[in-house]
Amino acid sequence: MALTVAAVDAIRARLAALPPKDASAREVTRVEAVTRMRGEILALRERGYSWEEVAALVSSEGCRVAAATLRTELSRKGAAPKGKKREPARGDKKGQSVATPDRGRAQAPKAPPPQASTPQPRPAPEARIGGFVVREDTEI
Repeated sequence: MALTVAAVDAIRARLAALPPKDASAREVTRVEAVTRMRGEILALRERGYSWEEVAALVSSEGCRVAAATLRTELSRKGAAPKGKKREPARGDKKGQSVATPDRGRAQAPKAPPPQASTPQPRPAPEARIGGFVVREDTEI
């Protein structure tokens, strides 16, 4: 069936005239439900409820959810339970200064690296296997 410009314009007009759908009747996923209840769930946690107890309460209201899902989703949204802060990993530079033995001393300007003699041009690769280039052995 070929569509004409007039037919498409008529469809557009009918679509534009449709009333808005009731947003409260829209179905949500469990993850979206947990995200929407985030404040209440975190308030229960602050009042001493365990993740398992909160999951049981939420599930008894009709939103079946596991404690692990609550922990995972709420920590993913930046709402990890309060308590022991994460220790920065070794090499994690965020909020960490690196101690150096000569801190506070004046440092001499670094000399530029010595210039090497003219580099020898490499021979063109003779064979290519996948992303690997086969080259002749070099003498050291």
